[in-house]
Amino acid sequence: MINKISNYFKALGQNVFDIAMYNDGEYTYATVNNACKCQNSYSISKSIISIAVGIAQSEGYLSLDDHIIKYFSSDLPEIYDEKIKYVTIRHLLTMSMGHGEGYLFEIDRYTYNEKNWLKLCLSKPLEYNPGERFVYSNSCYYLLSCLLHKATGIDSLDYIAKKIFSPLLIDCYSWERCPRGEIIGATGLYISSADLLKIGVMCLDGGKAPNGGIIIDPIYLSEATKIQAPKAKYGYGFWIGNDCYKAVGSHSQTIDVYPQRRIVFVAHAYEDNIKYEEILKQDL
Repeated sequence: MINKISNYFKALGQNVFDIAMYNDGEYTYATVNNACKCQNSYSISKSIISIAVGIAQSEGYLSLDDHIIKYFSSDLPEIYDEKIKYVTIRHLLTMSMGHGEGYLFEIDRYTYNEKNWLKLCLSKPLEYNPGERFVYSNSCYYLLSCLLHKATGIDSLDYIAKKIFSPLLIDCYSWERCPRGEIIGATGLYISSADLLKIGVMCLDGGKAPNGGIIIDPIYLSEATKIQAPKAKYGYGFWIGNDCYKAVGSHSQTIDVYPQRRIVFVAHAYEDNIKYEEILKQDL
């Protein structure tokens, strides 16, 4: 099937690089257009941060209902919105912190005079009450990355490498960092399609590692892949489809997990608005 999908993309002339697929025990891979092995996964990064937060919760470092100022009390700017006191980790995961619009995207994050992005995020006014409205923003997952570091006392990438990448035998990756040295969290993870497939299969298997160990609490994973955000088909770092859930990044990066069909589909690309879910339903 994967060769048919590859040929489909080639026939359309779409800028898809690598695709990978797991189909009930069988791993297959195809190169559509030659590119570097490790590509930017963009917002797929958010799903990995969510998994790391779930692991940290199971290890007792944090709780989803913790207020974020518990971790950022020493980082609060002189002037901040009082509603920040009521923002929880769960609000960050569901991107319902209260901002009126998103920020820290490619278009704006390097335009600020303020190089302390943590201070920048904590000083932004909150237009809505926490939990009231879903507003897609890289700021929430940047804050989660910083909070993960604060809670565990370990650099967030080092924690993720130990808890997620190493058990899955993932050793080729790089993660973009902010001016203060924190991984951006929301984006900027360079990794191969083959390794993203390992993460997808781990999710499909309820958080299990290939050796049978448990990477992520299956209860957290189940909650993360259900609708949690207000008026949005979004869980904790995952988008929720009709019969699948997805880790999605800009320019059509994807990890699509189909629990009932026992399928995981992964793609790296630089082509907007590819509808993988529809393509996988076709008899190619």
